[in-house]
Amino acid sequence: MSAEINSAGGANRSGFPSGGLRLGIVVAVGIPLAMLALIHFPPFGNWVLRFLLGTLEKRTQWSVTTEAFDWHPFSRLVLHNAVVRTQESEIIRCEQAELRYHLSLGRPFVRIQEVSLMRPLIHLEKDARGRWRLPGEVEHHRARAKGEALPSSNRRLPFSRLQVSVSSGTILGRQESGDFLRIRDVSGSILLQLEDENSKLRIGVDLSLWPSSSHGRDGFLSFFQVMELFEHRTCKTCLQELSEKGMMQ
Repeated sequence: MSAEINSAGGANRSGFPSGGLRLGIVVAVGIPLAMLALIHFPPFGNWVLRFLLGTLEKRTQWSVTTEAFDWHPFSRLVLHNAVVRTQESEIIRCEQAELRYHLSLGRPFVRIQEVSLMRPLIHLEKDARGRWRLPGEVEHHRARAKGEALPSSNRRLPFSRLQVSVSSGTILGRQESGDFLRIRDVSGSILLQLEDENSKLRIGVDLSLWPSSSHGRDGFLSFFQVMELFEHRTCKTCLQELSEKGMMQ
């Protein structure tokens, strides 16, 4: 006497899974593969880029444009010929910007880990207290009492401290007095960090990561050394020395 097993979730006499089990296998395997294919589909990457840049613009009041991009899902985004601007002026222009990021379960869902800039033109300004920063404000906020935490919207920004690597860049520095300095062919790292200034949020620039020793051709000053020089002396008194180093344009 023979018997045949053919219940839902079982197997028939031929040894193949039943219809219900086959459907489950197809769903379990097919959906992840379809999602993976969608993630690598160029229009989807374009949508993600627009979403990320749109979110950044809303929360920082920056405008970001790029001619082309390469997206590597879950790891990095490469922008070609990118420009970052405020409503008043340009902040950064570079041939290539690489953003390394990771995903998070909490806000911000995308967190930038490190940025690398190739041949950038970076604008810096110096406030009345002698601190370097990127031009413009990140967001406008109501006045807050001393020690009061930043509004929750700021915690959704993609970074609070961010290391930026610069390769063969040009730095434009400007003081409130109007003195202006242009430094070319610099490479190194700087640290960007959010600074709460009364009801304004700005991005300060920490130059301590910049190499203190000379690099490149003989006599080439590091970016940190030049900025220290610019900090303690007027622009006019620096011109001759910087010209001798081949760093003034």
